[in-house]
Amino acid sequence: MEAFSQEIQKYLMKMEQRHGKLRFLSSRATEETSHTINEIVETISSIFQKHKMHLMQNEISNPRNEKYYITLNVACGYNWLLLNTYFKVQTFLTEDVRYGHMVGQWPPLSPYLFIQIIWSFKYEMILAESLMYIPLDLCVEILEIVVKCIPELEYKRAKHLIIQLTSNIYKRCLQLHKTRSSKENGREYAWQLVAYFQMLLDPLTDLRRTRFSMLPIVPETMYEEHGILIKTLLRHTKNCICMQGVTNEDSTSATFFTLGLRRYEDTLPVEDIKVITQKLAQELIAVLLNQIKKVDCHEYFYWAEVDDTDNFAISLQRAIAIECQDFIDFMKRDIFPERNDHLEECLKQFAGDRQATESVFTIQELRYCIVNGKLEYFKELMDRYKEWDESVLDFLEEHMQLCVAHMTKYNTSTLLEYVYVFTTQNLWSKLYSSFILKSVLRILSTVNVMEFYCIVLRYAIKHVHDNPLTELYSEKAFMQFVASNKNICEHHMMRYVLENFLLNTKAVTLTLTKILIGNVQVDHPLFTTKKIVALQSFFKIKVNNEYNVLISCLKKIVCITNPSWNSKRFIHFVDIMLQNEVISTDQLMNNVYISYLTGASFNFLNLMCVLLCIRDILKNKDSSNATNYSLLVIALVRRISSIRKNRHFPVRIINKMLNDIDSILEILHNIFLEKEKLVNKDEIIHAINGSVEPLDQATIAPMIKSHGTVMEIIQDYEKRCFVIHTRFRTGAHVYNVNRRKLICTINLDRKSLIRHMILHATTIEYIDYMCEMRRISWFHFGWSSERNAFENIILITIEAMKVVMIYEKNFPEDKFVMLLLSAVKFCEIVADDLKDSGYVINVLLLNLATLNDIVSYTPYAKMFNLMLSRIKDSLTQSMHKYTYFRDILSWIKVYLVNAEPLMKPTEDIPVTLGVQKLYILYLLVCVYLKISNKQDYSCIDRMWNSIGNSLLRLDDA
Repeated sequence: MEAFSQEIQKYLMKMEQRHGKLRFLSSRATEETSHTINEIVETISSIFQKHKMHLMQNEISNPRNEKYYITLNVACGYNWLLLNTYFKVQTFLTEDVRYGHMVGQWPPLSPYLFIQIIWSFKYEMILAESLMYIPLDLCVEILEIVVKCIPELEYKRAKHLIIQLTSNIYKRCLQLHKTRSSKENGREYAWQLVAYFQMLLDPLTDLRRTRFSMLPIVPETMYEEHGILIKTLLRHTKNCICMQGVTNEDSTSATFFTLGLRRYEDTLPVEDIKVITQKLAQELIAVLLNQIKKVDCHEYFYWAEVDDTDNFAISLQRAIAIECQDFIDFMKRDIFPERNDHLEECLKQFAGDRQATESVFTIQELRYCIVNGKLEYFKELMDRYKEWDESVLDFLEEHMQLCVAHMTKYNTSTLLEYVYVFTTQNLWSKLYSSFILKSVLRILSTVNVMEFYCIVLRYAIKHVHDNPLTELYSEKAFMQFVASNKNICEHHMMRYVLENFLLNTKAVTLTLTKILIGNVQVDHPLFTTKKIVALQSFFKIKVNNEYNVLISCLKKIVCITNPSWNSKRFIHFVDIMLQNEVISTDQLMNNVYISYLTGASFNFLNLMCVLLCIRDILKNKDSSNATNYSLLVIALVRRISSIRKNRHFPVRIINKMLNDIDSILEILHNIFLEKEKLVNKDEIIHAINGSVEPLDQATIAPMIKSHGTVMEIIQDYEKRCFVIHTRFRTGAHVYNVNRRKLICTINLDRKSLIRHMILHATTIEYIDYMCEMRRISWFHFGWSSERNAFENIILITIEAMKVVMIYEKNFPEDKFVMLLLSAVKFCEIVADDLKDSGYVINVLLLNLATLNDIVSYTPYAKMFNLMLSRIKDSLTQSMHKYTYFRDILSWIKVYLVNAEPLMKPTEDIPVTLGVQKLYILYLLVCVYLKISNKQDYSCIDRMWNSIGNSLLRLDDA
């Protein structure tokens, strides 16, 4: 807990230095203050999550029982926030024996900032619960800021909070005769509670005072919300008034802090309590009566067409009628404040006759009535499906024709809801659940396929997350069915497919998707995407606010399981789904492609397919502003970084992947030139700054308004490597004396950085940056002329080749050949610039000759010497020919690439101290870059251990 408090303390002190006293943040009046508040809230949230002091998902999803889910950690985090907020009574809170030490540990937050954190954390139910235990004067201060800020919440969330707050205020007032827990003016604070009680009821009954604009403002929606509100007010009013008989609850809590000061233990007279609670009850009754009087005939009749949210077997109209009847009965009890004939008369109009809200028949009697021709009771039998047993199913099967004649789509859906309720009770075995399902399906077999489609779709939408029938689904059986039928959407086969969608919509969609994209395990050549377009309604079912079932399946296949798929079929499948608007390009980009790029999976064919899809979408301008372009750029750059470090793929494949990503980044740059607001440059810079290699950062130089020159790249290397190298040389983080001594002998210079850049660059990057280094930046590197720069570049390149040949297992298998090809192409450009082929060829041959000692131990030994002889032999006759360097390139491919099957395995190469030092310098640069990324100093120890005893030889030298 101490670490938690100190981490937030340090952060808030830093924010105060930047933005001034946090206790003065009283609103979001300006964009700057709004941005500051958001930043503080996000950072504190991450700290809470880090220390496991946040609400878990199952706690948030149970708002009605929130107080029972408040863990000690969560309550402790809330206490820290509350005790370090700048309330007027904060100084008195320091006198609390148990929690007073927590006051003032952090720079104080403003009450407004406190509420913003509560809203963001979804702590409102914790706040409401805490009002029962904290001092009354502090309670009033919290309510003051809550009343101001509650319109910021969505209507349903605000409604639930208001119900909880008013309930706790009512309960708190009832306890004021025991302890008022306030510093002074107890009666004044009590009446302030009454005032805030009244203020809280205003946004509850006036939708315009909340974020109701998030809902579609249509009369039907208003009618339904108003009906639910009346039902809620009936229950809430009854529950509050019932509290008067139960006032002996303990006013202390082991979860929330409570004060034990004598000055806080004065009480109010019981007579004052009665006046206050009667006032609260009258307010609730007045609000309830006012809302009931607003109902017109259109609204009342609309309720009959809407299912009740608590019991969808009855309409909202009937649910309200039942609540009204219960409230009428409650009004006859002694605890009801006073007789209210007007309210009772209004309630009776909704309640109707007593028999309208209570059934006079048992299930068995209803069946008897139906058999005897009273078919109007069939709907009531269907509505009461929660009371069924297997005998009702037998009855429905026995009288199937009679049932079907009077079944509507609503009634048939009820059959499936019966199966849902039956299986969720967990009272029966899987075998018996299967029997019940088959019985229901036999009844539903009498409806046509289109009606069955609608019934299953309605059930799948409602129970996409909590379908208990998933255990009855057999993937193997469904696969066998698909394998034996090339068109599963034909009329006579569709019913079986729909039955499987009923059992497990997600699994069926996943299986069909795997088949259609050409998964090697389940591929079916006769099954095509166009044949399942009829099932697209199931693919469109929303899983959450971000994506639907199909996007969820694609994400699972592409990002999680990462199988091999057929690129052509994958692209065709995605195109068909886009054309039919089953998915959107933004959903595909944000949830599938970007997620894949940010993941760790690495499959060459899959990656090339995803890159091709992204490039086509961007090139055709199919994506909209909803695509997260900033995250796409970040993901592409980080993917470039991981590809560069991959040593399992040949360099030519790595070059192909990196060139494809570069082309995508170029398209993105052109898009951003047209619509600059689409990308957040600060977010990109913050995300990749220091987290990728300098070469990777240069790939997006135009987007972040940088030149991306070779000089900038080298300066980035120096900024990240020289500081850490100096730190190690002075002994920081290197506790082994011998290793520290060895580091002091190693001279990390610019040549080491250039060598690292050459080893990680693509062929195109090598040629571009080396040409720039020779033509433009040669004097920055201390070289006397362009020719001297050329000689040094070739020398550094040859040194890189030596490292690759000796430590070949740490580099891609064709790295040496690709470096040689790159060097020759570079020489061709230099020869053309200098108009002096002889000079360039001599420098190249002189440096290539230095490789003989090492090459003689490699598979290239014989072929390399033959190639070198060929170059020398043709030197005199072809020196001035334009095609000479192209001839060399072709000879490299003949002798070193095509002749690879004739080469012998590698022998143990004797390692010279010079090459070993070059390799250690390369490793040091790699390590320094990694440390600058993650501040992980343990990787330096892993480097030493990987090199082993060979370091001793270098040390001795």
